[in-house]
Amino acid sequence: TTSLAPGPSGLGFHWPVQFPESDPMRIAVLLVVATAQEPRLTLQRAIELARAASPELASARSAARASAAFARQAGAFANPSVVLGRERTSGPDGVNGQVTIHLEQRLEVTGVRAADRTAARARASAAAAETVRAEQLLDAQVTKSFVRLVAARRRTALADRLRQLTDSAAAMASRRFDAGDVSGFDRRRLELEGARYHAAAIASRFAADSTATGLAAVVGYAGNEPSELAVVDSFPAAGEIGSLDSLISRLPHRSDLQASEFLANAAQAEVVSRSRQWIPTPTVSAGYKQEETAGQLSRSSGFVAGVALPLPLWDRRASATAGQAALAERARADYHRLRRDAATEVRRLASGLRSLVEQRRLFGRRLGPEADLALRSVAVAFAEGELTVAQWLDAVRAYYEAQGALLDLDAEIASRWADLIAATGVAP
Repeated sequence: TTSLAPGPSGLGFHWPVQFPESDPMRIAVLLVVATAQEPRLTLQRAIELARAASPELASARSAARASAAFARQAGAFANPSVVLGRERTSGPDGVNGQVTIHLEQRLEVTGVRAADRTAARARASAAAAETVRAEQLLDAQVTKSFVRLVAARRRTALADRLRQLTDSAAAMASRRFDAGDVSGFDRRRLELEGARYHAAAIASRFAADSTATGLAAVVGYAGNEPSELAVVDSFPAAGEIGSLDSLISRLPHRSDLQASEFLANAAQAEVVSRSRQWIPTPTVSAGYKQEETAGQLSRSSGFVAGVALPLPLWDRRASATAGQAALAERARADYHRLRRDAATEVRRLASGLRSLVEQRRLFGRRLGPEADLALRSVAVAFAEGELTVAQWLDAVRAYYEAQGALLDLDAEIASRWADLIAATGVAP
């Protein structure tokens, strides 16, 4: 029996094979087969692996946890103080002494702690939003790397196919040259064209290997050869773009805009905190006192209480408040600038994506199975001597350029769609 189970890395599979006992010999044989075959990596799986392996995302998550912890700490009350005092004096009449023990507590009545807590919570929300934004940007990065890898491998396959077709035509031309039907110039042109397709395939293969190396690093691929990373040969489908107004209306869902707004709110709360720090904060105390008086055999004891109030004579925090107010204005201006740039980016991406989709629609009508059939017809016609070398070269080159342009359009549409999702914060 053979079972299929996922391997420990999540990218590989293993097949444990069990053989039944032999009836005559009653010997059990266990054969363990180790295989390195890997399933093709889907885009969704690549995104999941990248999120798990990304140090940038781990850093953002740690920052969010730290901000949340600081926000909880900002709500804590000031600790009380226990004060123990012993006083002893002596004179001609004898010894005087007293012992006091009391508890001091600073009272927060100015609203500084509440303002600090509000600011800390806003910064924690901003850190959480920045974590979501880091995920969105990582998803777009993985998607575009995935698309570039698929496109480079498809272009490599296209160049290899036409190189083989050109080599076959060159072999036919050599035989015709020997028969005197083809000139040496035409034969050399075919050989040169084959070399050109070969060079294009090498360049595309290098681009694919470089992209695979980058993608393997992002997803945490543990293989020895990142260029062997197997991915599903398909581009992610682009959805309906929608109107520009609907795209702009999605900007409030964009996490970096949310983070910027939270930071502006935090800065405003800190203005309130700074402006109230000059207000005196009272410290109350209450406790027990025992006193010895010279010349008396008894001791007296009782309750003590007090209030300490700092006087704002030298520092009324005016400059600190003005500085924090300027920072709050800056944070608000940064938010409006980011929102303006985001809206501009969405308009640019949507306009470019619509143009690419329209080009793909018009261009795709003239390509597809019909183009492959036409290429096979050209090959047959040349083999039967119905086409000249110049006509064959023009037809094959036109096919290569058209298929390459269509491939570039598909890859660019998929990449622009990923950028548009990142720019709006949600899928349009």
